[in-house]
Order: sequence, then structure tokens, then C-alpha cells
Amino acid sequence: MDNGALTSDEPYKGNKRTTRNGKCLIIVQASGRPGELILGAKAEGLRHGETRIRIRS
Repeated sequence: MDNGALTSDEPYKGNKRTTRNGKCLIIVQASGRPGELILGAKAEGLRHGETRIRIRS
């Protein structure tokens, strides 16, 4: 994950990230197994958002 902030010391790999100007980039690495990827986002004052992506082998 990345937010474009050059001064951020947050790790690229993880399960949460602070946004910069409300934006964040997510890069997903495949494991080679089929299944479902669930990607969610939440922020104070906003509704939780979620998308599901089906992964095929």
C-alpha cells in the first residue's frame, strides 16, 4: 500500500494505511490459489466500503 507521501514511514505491506488527500494505492500479490479477495476501506465520518474480487487459478 502507498499513499504517495514521501515523508511517511508506514510499511508498504500491512493491513492499514493512512491516506494522503483521501487517496491510497493498493497492490495485491496473487498466491496462486483460487478464492475471494475482500478489500474494505473505512474512515471516520464515512460509511464503510467493500468490494469482492473472485480469484481463479
